[in-house]
Amino acid sequence: MQGFKKIVQLIRPYHGLVLGNILCNIGMAFFTVISIPAIIPFFEILFGLKPEITVRPELSFNNALELIRWQFTHWINQFGSQTALLYVCLTIIILFLAKNTLRYFSMFFI
Repeated sequence: MQGFKKIVQLIRPYHGLVLGNILCNIGMAFFTVISIPAIIPFFEILFGLKPEITVRPELSFNNALELIRWQFTHWINQFGSQTALLYVCLTIIILFLAKNTLRYFSMFFI
């Protein structure tokens, strides 16, 4: 316990940097978790592996994938498959850019 108190005393002047590092790592983990699985429902619908969802499901944590599938179906029906693919690509670029930006800042705050 004495060692922990000593470490806390030594870190005290850097508490802003430590907090920034922790927050950026949490954000990076969040974007890492949602970046790759975000594209799976789109490709399942685009290539006909799963049926299209035409009725909007209710918003809940358990229906998240169905809600994403419904949104992709809506984009495909409204704009066509090429434009929907462009929207998905832009979304994935934004997710990866956010993830890598937070990764950079987490290294900056070390």
